[in-house]
Amino acid sequence: MRCQIFMGDYDFIVTAFEEVMDIYQRLSDFPGQFFALILYGAFCQDSLKLEEAREVYVKAHKISYEFDDFNLILMGLMHLALINRYSGNLDEEIRVMKKAAKYLKNVDSLKVVGDYNSNYGYLLASARRHEEALTYFDKSLEIYRKYYEDDTAPNLMQTRCNAACSLIALGRRDEAIEILQDLKDKAIHGKNRVLWAEACGTLSDLYYEMGDCENAYLNLKSKMKVWGDSLFKKHRDSSKKIDKILTMGQRETREQLFFANIALKEKTLELEKSLASLNLLFDVGKKMTLTTDIKQLFTFILEAVSAHMDMDFVKLLMVDEGKRSISCQDLYYDKNNEVIENPSDISFDDKTSVAAYVVREKRDVFIKNVKDEISNYLEVDADSFFEEEAGEYVTGTVIYCQLLSEEKIIGLLSIQSKESSKYSDRDFQVIQSIASYVAISLSNAIKEQIIEEKIQSLEWLSRFDVLTGLENRRSYDTYMSSILEGESFCSSLAIVVLDMNHLKMINDTLGHAEGDAYLREVVAILKEQNNGYRIFRMGGDEFAVVALDRADEDIQSYIAKVKRSCEARTFSSYPLSLAIGYACCDTKGDFAFLYQKAEKEMYRDKARYYEKNKFDRRKP
Repeated sequence: MRCQIFMGDYDFIVTAFEEVMDIYQRLSDFPGQFFALILYGAFCQDSLKLEEAREVYVKAHKISYEFDDFNLILMGLMHLALINRYSGNLDEEIRVMKKAAKYLKNVDSLKVVGDYNSNYGYLLASARRHEEALTYFDKSLEIYRKYYEDDTAPNLMQTRCNAACSLIALGRRDEAIEILQDLKDKAIHGKNRVLWAEACGTLSDLYYEMGDCENAYLNLKSKMKVWGDSLFKKHRDSSKKIDKILTMGQRETREQLFFANIALKEKTLELEKSLASLNLLFDVGKKMTLTTDIKQLFTFILEAVSAHMDMDFVKLLMVDEGKRSISCQDLYYDKNNEVIENPSDISFDDKTSVAAYVVREKRDVFIKNVKDEISNYLEVDADSFFEEEAGEYVTGTVIYCQLLSEEKIIGLLSIQSKESSKYSDRDFQVIQSIASYVAISLSNAIKEQIIEEKIQSLEWLSRFDVLTGLENRRSYDTYMSSILEGESFCSSLAIVVLDMNHLKMINDTLGHAEGDAYLREVVAILKEQNNGYRIFRMGGDEFAVVALDRADEDIQSYIAKVKRSCEARTFSSYPLSLAIGYACCDTKGDFAFLYQKAEKEMYRDKARYYEKNKFDRRKP
């Protein structure tokens, strides 16, 4: 599987991973499962499937704990830290690496300890903490030399190269040059072409900065030999021109060398411009992954796209699998950042919509010339597609990218221009990269919204009764505590306790559904006659009403109105009836005792009712 990763055979990788994991699981081979997950996570990471890579690394981390192997635990944490680097979250990467440090004393593998120090040094260097980084690089090199007993080991040489970069940043150029020259020699001997190219490239940049154009050129040429035409094709013409000058023995001709160097510098600036664009994309991508505010996310999208290319429209669309529809909400802007009239929702089955096509086919779309190519995607006539209601907006080039989370489409990102053939294949790739960042942020926003809704639902359920919508016993206790603590100011308080008559008989003879309806009817009466009181369902068929700063006459009037309303209604074959008792005190009284007092009055009222009406409460 490792070989196939290097060869880029991605379909084979997924199949091989599943088969390998199945074998290791049946053998209960935890280390095998761990290393298979780490290898597959690296594949996902390099493919920019960062969420999937994170999930795979988390599984590997859990397996390392189950196996109770500190070497594997530390390796798992290092990979979890690394995924944050790809996501642009440097602070989280440092936090995870610090967490991993506590396991170092239990790790018995010199290589794993060396890897930790090397990775942490590189992390500190990325944060521009170069003095600290050198300390960790030195620790790593000391450990690697004991472990490998060979100065040409790739990990050791890479760490030395990283240390040289930190020395350059600290202005210690001579030390850096000495290390890099030594690395070049060892890399050639060890046939490590990648590291040799990296050392040559770093030396070329350093010499150029120092004004030594000849050495800068020679090292750049060496690097080009390794990487070939794919990366440095644009430099070739300038390099050959310089090479011709040098081989003709005209080195002393400063003017020719100067102009040749200018040509090379122009080509270098072109490459640096592309690099700057990628750096900007990375910075904006980091902002995207750290926000869960959709409006702010869209602002970051506009920033990233406008820095790279001209566009007339940018759209962020939400995909609702349940409703099978696509919506823009208000995230539909023109290049002047003005909101365009919100388009209506689009059905998945709409054969005239490019967005619906992307969702149905589950693939990104790049239409360079809409007029010539639109019929390849939609069941529309090209001329009719160009008929706009306002007669103003005409789409020439369209890009639609899927926003994926856990292999599901959660949204779409679209960039459009009025001009045909406005964007290149490279532009399409950049928008796909931006879409991967947007997908992470949008996924986090959706998950946060779901969590918030569940929290609100649980909060409501903890305070209210589902059947009646009244506040429950917990709310009652909280409210009474707030009065005791002075949060609700009042000088006197009354508690009215109410208990339904006949509810057991209704449940036993008519069923609990009828009993629930009986409860709701009583609650409706309590709400109709309410005069600014707080009503609580204490449980079963018992209710409590709390009145602040009300005269005794007001409470008696409220009770009388409730009883009259009940008498005026009949529920099935049973009268609507409540037993009611109340008690009053000042706010310094014992509320628990007050409730008991009101409850006793309620039971006396209930006894009088059953005695008067000759009902036997024990019989249905």
